[in-house]
Amino acid sequence: MGTFYTNCRVENQVDRKQSVEVPKMLVDSGAEFTWINAETLKNIGVKPEKKDYTFVMANGQAITRPVGYAIIHVGDAVTREWWARQRHDESRIISYAVLAELARTPGRKRESALALVKNMPVLEAQEAVEEIVRFYLQHQLMPQGAFGDAVHLALASLHECDFLVTWNCKHLANANKLDHTHVNGLIGLTTPNLVTPLELLGSLYE
Repeated sequence: MGTFYTNCRVENQVDRKQSVEVPKMLVDSGAEFTWINAETLKNIGVKPEKKDYTFVMANGQAITRPVGYAIIHVGDAVTREWWARQRHDESRIISYAVLAELARTPGRKRESALALVKNMPVLEAQEAVEEIVRFYLQHQLMPQGAFGDAVHLALASLHECDFLVTWNCKHLANANKLDHTHVNGLIGLTTPNLVTPLELLGSLYE
């Protein structure tokens, strides 16, 4: 676990048009709640759902604060920062599946995205990947429409990658999806750590 600062945008979950930029938000990778100034939330229409939620501080003091719900966007900024910082003991690779997704990116973003990964090692297609993907789908590890997600996991597992970094928290980087480990174990594969750039970025500051 670690702490670092990042810029983010806080959005009203009901009325998405109401949002506010929050610069230099302190992120604690071990925190369970996000603390934002009450007036800031009030200005974008976020209302308290619970008035007196009890929190126990690091010094043991118990305090109460109102709790509400909002959407926090940090992905773009965090991804760029994580991309710019690389540990001396890590190697980053991509797959043909990632390149195919980037090639479908619209407009100018496609050129800049492909340029970023131009010199990275690429995990190429293998016949075994198709078999693994079919196995995932047969065991309902993810829905049929998530074929691309299955390919990413199959490649990372087959090549024994330590981490699979993704913002896909629906089918991949999701602590509730423990079936990944179980299903891979049935075919003798080890599941990589499924993490977001935010989780890895925190480790860079430890």
